[in-house]
This record gives sequence, C-alpha cells and structure tokens, in this order.
Amino acid sequence: MQEPTDPRLLAGVDSEYITPDEPKPSTEARNCAREIFQPVVDARAMPTTIWGIKALPLDDARFDDLPFELYEAQLTLDDVDHFATFTLTGGECRLINGDLDLISGMEISDDHQASYASVAFNAAVGQSDFDLELATDEAKIEYAYSAYSLLAPVDLGGTHPELELLATMQEFDRIAGDPPADCEVSGRRRMKAIRETAEVFREPEVTEGAGVQAVKFFTWSEEGGVIRAHTVYLSPDGTVSLHSERVGSHIGDHVD
Repeated sequence: MQEPTDPRLLAGVDSEYITPDEPKPSTEARNCAREIFQPVVDARAMPTTIWGIKALPLDDARFDDLPFELYEAQLTLDDVDHFATFTLTGGECRLINGDLDLISGMEISDDHQASYASVAFNAAVGQSDFDLELATDEAKIEYAYSAYSLLAPVDLGGTHPELELLATMQEFDRIAGDPPADCEVSGRRRMKAIRETAEVFREPEVTEGAGVQAVKFFTWSEEGGVIRAHTVYLSPDGTVSLHSERVGSHIGDHVD
C-alpha cells in the first residue's frame, strides 16, 4: 500500500511514513512506538481525530556516551506533536522518558517522572551488552551529564530540555554576562541571583565512595535561565541515582 505524502492528511492513519532524509526505522522500533502511543490513540480517537505514529533513532550528541541505542517515538495528534524516548535493549520495548502525562493518562510530578525514568534507565543499562569504559573523571562527568540530560523532566510534549554543562567558572561568567532581551524580573534581582549562584558554583568533580562515585556538576537552561546543581551517584555497572537542586534563575539570555 502506498503511504500518504503527509500522514496527517487522513483521519486515523497509523503512519510509518518518513521523509526521504529520515533513516528507515526497524520493525522492532516501529512496533515499540505503537505499543507506547496506541493506547493514547484508542482512548482519544474520534471520527475526526487526525493522528500518526512514527519511530526514529534519537540523534542527539548528548546521549552518545550512554551504553545503548535510543529511539524516539512521535505521536502527532490533531496537529500537536508528542514524544517518547525508548530503548530496545534485551529485545524489550522500554519507555525511558517523554510525555508521561499523556501516556499514563494522569498528571505526573517532576519527581515521579525522574524516578520512573531512572528505574527504566537502570534496567536498560543492566540489559545492555555495550562495553562501558569510565576510566577517567572526564568520562564519568560526561556519562553523568548524559544520563541526567536523558532523565531530566521533559519540556511540553515530551521533548528533552536544552541544557548546557558548566565546566568552568569562565563558562558561568560568559552565560551570566549575556543579558536577556526581556525578563520578568528586574535587573537588580538578576544581579543578586548571579552573585548568589556564583558563590555556590563549583567546577565538575568526582568523589569516591564505598562502591559508588558521586559526580557533581552544574547546568544552565535557557528556559527560565535556571542553573541547577546535580549529584549523580554512579555505580561501577553504570547505573545511576540522581539528585538535583535549583540554585539560581533568570540568569543569562533566557526565555521566561
């Protein structure tokens, strides 16, 4: 059967259509995408509902250090896109993160979303057959940053937030010194936030514990100009436990 040129032109089309520039997903990936989003369609479908589901490899350099391949399921529902990130490690369709509110049919807090994502991530790591080499502190920091970027609460629709790892005080100063075109708080409050955040900022570090390592680092997000302090507890097998704290906001050239 010939695929429609745009899967959203027809009501109720379960689309595996991809543009010529997109890689052809595997049958397993397409089936997993349908497994994740089909219940949403079934629960909401009306005669006029326009929808399409597709799966693609997740092409994001932030996740290159992780020990498994990631895929992205996309549901277009009445011209609104929703996303979910999943793996196929061990031959199992495993949802990692995404628009969990839509998928579960209930409102999920950021804490519960991060907890769910962490459990799924660790299960995927346990079934991965990739060689994980974290011999240096730099490799551990990059791995911890990759894990947090994947597991962090997602933006509207299930997309992963754009985060910047702050590796040096110079990088912090560069971002803080770039004022926003517009901000809902005064310049005086922004300067106060910059001073207070600079006092607690530290460059990434790794500390050894009993059977676990604590990887500490800071990130900046354009959304709200938020700077967060993170501690990723990293086990030798690559599983993680996360703790994050917001330490400043309205910093840098951001969007409120």
